[in-house]
Amino acid sequence: MARSVGNADGPALCAVLLNPSFSGPHSVSHGNLRVAAEALGFCRVSIVNLVGLQTRNSRDLAELATTPDAWQAARPGIEDAIRKSDHLLFGWGDSRLRGIANTWKREQITWTVARAIEHGHQHVLMMDESARHPSRWRQYVGPQRGLYTGSSIEHRFVQALRLHRTDSMLGRRQPDGGSIASMALDTVDITRFARVRTSA
Repeated sequence: MARSVGNADGPALCAVLLNPSFSGPHSVSHGNLRVAAEALGFCRVSIVNLVGLQTRNSRDLAELATTPDAWQAARPGIEDAIRKSDHLLFGWGDSRLRGIANTWKREQITWTVARAIEHGHQHVLMMDESARHPSRWRQYVGPQRGLYTGSSIEHRFVQALRLHRTDSMLGRRQPDGGSIASMALDTVDITRFARVRTSA
């Protein structure tokens, strides 16, 4: 699902999340992604999921996503979205799934990262140092945590979203399947973005 945002001449962003929300385009995740995409100068944002099973929470997903079939069924859509997008954002979440579902999640992440590299995505956006789910972004950058001091949610999103080398995610499997080391933005070509976080 693609949504137009403010900059008609900007590039297209694809966000790779975990699974569909029952709220669809009215969800917190969709809203936060639209805000961030517009603040960064993108013309549209689309969402694709590691698995197509729609659930209310990760516990329900862990109970349903216990075979590889559903994960593999999502791959053609993921690859098509990666191929068509100018830039990628990884936001499948920090938390583990219970049981065997977490194994399939990790394998899907590894496959997705490899396909992103194959299609020329040398860098990906993530919220700070991991693939935090967009539904958690406002709490993460909120004033109560004191991590970011922007005067608006748009400003704080821009401060917190960082570019990471895509290939740094391969061969470094973490418990949640997604966390990688931070990377300074001054080592990345960021001229295609209207606004990004500068290096500390």
